[in-house]
Amino acid sequence: MLYLLLLLIVLLVGYKVISGSKEKGTHFYVGEPWFTEITKGKKTIDVRTGNEEKAKESKGKEIILYNKGREVKVKISKAVHYETLEDLLKSEDASEIAPHIKTKTELKDALKLFFTDDRIKKSGGIIAFHIKLV
Repeated sequence: MLYLLLLLIVLLVGYKVISGSKEKGTHFYVGEPWFTEITKGKKTIDVRTGNEEKAKESKGKEIILYNKGREVKVKISKAVHYETLEDLLKSEDASEIAPHIKTKTELKDALKLFFTDDRIKKSGGIIAFHIKLV
């Protein structure tokens, strides 16, 4: 339970930083431990809310992910739009989204704390961004 509470805090802090990001659309905050997992090449899917058009426009773009003064450039190799979090979790590999979380049930519980059904619906869905280090 404490783990989920800490995860929620990290996600909420990350969301607040994203909304005030350096350059909207090119720089995105990633909390820990996700940032380190990305820099090590372990986390290869980043999940964000967004509609199908955003997913289509994102493929092939290079973006900067950052955390506490550290930055890493990644390329979006594929962006897959889903209507619901459940659809995303059925199709995507959980270990590529959060390598530190051991089960799909734990991942779903953790993501639901941040990506509520209402937030996903208002955003037009949820996107799995497949990323590669540049």
